[in-house]
Amino acid sequence: MSKRKKKTSVSEHNPSQDEIDDALAALVASTKRKKRKLNPLEVVEKIEIAKEEIGSLPKVAQRIGLSYEMLRQIFSVRNCSEGVKRLIREGKIDSYDILYRLSKLPKSSQMTVAKRVIAGELNSEDVRAIVTFHRDFPSIRIGKIIERIKSSRNIKQYVVYFESSTTKMKTAVLRSRFESVFGKGNIVSLHINVGIGELVLNITGKKRLQEEAKRRGLTKRELIRKLVV
Repeated sequence: MSKRKKKTSVSEHNPSQDEIDDALAALVASTKRKKRKLNPLEVVEKIEIAKEEIGSLPKVAQRIGLSYEMLRQIFSVRNCSEGVKRLIREGKIDSYDILYRLSKLPKSSQMTVAKRVIAGELNSEDVRAIVTFHRDFPSIRIGKIIERIKSSRNIKQYVVYFESSTTKMKTAVLRSRFESVFGKGNIVSLHINVGIGELVLNITGKKRLQEEAKRRGLTKRELIRKLVV
């Protein structure tokens, strides 16, 4: 009885020198030019071939003259759901930045966001905001997060969302804390609903948030959390 041949993956296959050279050339062509011949999934395959021989992503990045962070983000496309990968193969979505953000969402939520991107309802900044919101509030349905981000996008001020169990009676105390840092006249509004706080700052308030966070060596989100807690 004949044995079936075991299907090998890229990681199980030792690439030839020609394959390695081809992979490196393809990576340069597909990561440094606006017009790309390969789709993001094909680029990931080339990265896997190069990584197999060279040893690590940082070394591959160094070899082709690309930042490790950029190469890491491109390689993250492999973590996208099968549905999103199908859209990539169909040429419907090819933005590395958007795909990187999508890969950070649960696979069950990625297609919902991807379809809204393809429909022109969401851009890269929106997807980034959706990922951040989901990270802070994972229990909220992705559809509600999308609508919240879309509504916030139309507000000319700077909107900050934060987790809070603050009651209405304590909202005044929290507002006082924010005012002491951002200035009383720079807070447009402050609302807390079902454990989610929404702080809206004007341009000056946003600038003071950035400056204070930098002074304390924190991210803007970390500073807000410290003020809330």
